[in-house]
Amino acid sequence: MCRKTFFNGDVTVRDLTNRTERTTTSDRVALRATLKEYFDIELTPDDLETVFAAMRRFAERPGPGFALD
Repeated sequence: MCRKTFFNGDVTVRDLTNRTERTTTSDRVALRATLKEYFDIELTPDDLETVFAAMRRFAERPGPGFALD
């Protein structure tokens, strides 16, 4: 059993002992593969673009955040 979260391009998996594994998605291919692997979510090409565009807008904001390739 574990808890999985997706936030700002990162997937965090935390198990019952609080051990944490983090995966970062920085491009469309990684985003699609990560959502499928960890959440069994398959996005259409249009939905993938929508999600990636939102991630890009967030990455371009000033202040702390994350970077996309």
